[in-house]
Amino acid sequence: MEWKPLVPADAARLMRGYEGLWWVGGGWAFDLFLNRTTRAHDDLDVVVLRDDQERMRQHLADWDIQVAHGGGLTPWHGERLELPLHGLWARPDRRRHGSSSCC
Repeated sequence: MEWKPLVPADAARLMRGYEGLWWVGGGWAFDLFLNRTTRAHDDLDVVVLRDDQERMRQHLADWDIQVAHGGGLTPWHGERLELPLHGLWARPDRRRHGSSSCC
């Protein structure tokens, strides 16, 4: 299954009901601040506090979540991530969702 980038409206729907703090980071954050799209985006960075990792894992329990590090991806099973590990890639788990649609 390929990775399909989300847009901020998708993130708002996806994070509905999440009980921690979250925000949009990276390139989309600049575009939201400027209220215009400055470039094409290959991804959407949703940021949560490091102490909220388990809460995020539970919120996305039916998603395929991978740790991005060193140019590769490895499955994340909820173990606490400490630096230098910090990036996660997530997509709907086709086995549970039946398709790659998100929100």
